[in-house]
Amino acid sequence: MEEYLDRRGHRNDSLAMQKTALWAAECQGSTIGQAHAHSALGRAYHWPRLDKKSRHHYEQAARLFETLGNPVGHAHALIDISHICEHQGKVPEALIHGDRALQLAEGTGDGRALARALYFSGWYLAILGQAAPAIARCRDALLLERDIGDVRGEAFALDGLGSAHHRSGLHTEAVAFHQGAFILFEGFGDRYGQIKSLRNRGDALHAAGRADEARAVWQQALDIAIEIGDADPGHVFPDLIRDRLTALG
Repeated sequence: MEEYLDRRGHRNDSLAMQKTALWAAECQGSTIGQAHAHSALGRAYHWPRLDKKSRHHYEQAARLFETLGNPVGHAHALIDISHICEHQGKVPEALIHGDRALQLAEGTGDGRALARALYFSGWYLAILGQAAPAIARCRDALLLERDIGDVRGEAFALDGLGSAHHRSGLHTEAVAFHQGAFILFEGFGDRYGQIKSLRNRGDALHAAGRADEARAVWQQALDIAIEIGDADPGHVFPDLIRDRLTALG
């Protein structure tokens, strides 16, 4: 249910459900239940960009998973914290958390945790201009996601590969990766993933000098963001995309 609400953009419903789950876990004295509920609440607060609340819950989850000796849960929580850091422009700090998550995941044999850590740390390397290791990590994440059959993870890895290539000046390749990500996101109904991959594809098209195509792709992303409407309390995506369209003229 949480994943369905997350994909479809029903943030308020997700928040209500996870608050109830946390309350129930606290009443039962379930540490593992509290850890998972804090993780879920962090995700529910994430996309409306309520970063302070989101980070609080992710940090609570990381602390509880570490206390429980659960390196997989701990790695996922660190990845989530890293994503908040990126939102706040603290990319070097994001990479520190991402690398720590990667170290934890490598020792667990858990393919999903390892793939996420590879993808996110690779993305931060791309932002920091370290193109070669960024592409290598995102490619490893993609191969691992395909190996374990996680289509959603494959979509994120493709989008990460696109961004790494875009930041390396390989815009044609980037466009293809972002398009592949969009097709997968659309296939399983992830509205936020669709917007993100369209926005990124538009960025790559614009950098390649294909302004008309970029405009069409950004408009498609804006249409989906507007359709989500009140499910995105922060109205983050429409503002980000409108800025791009306005700058394009």
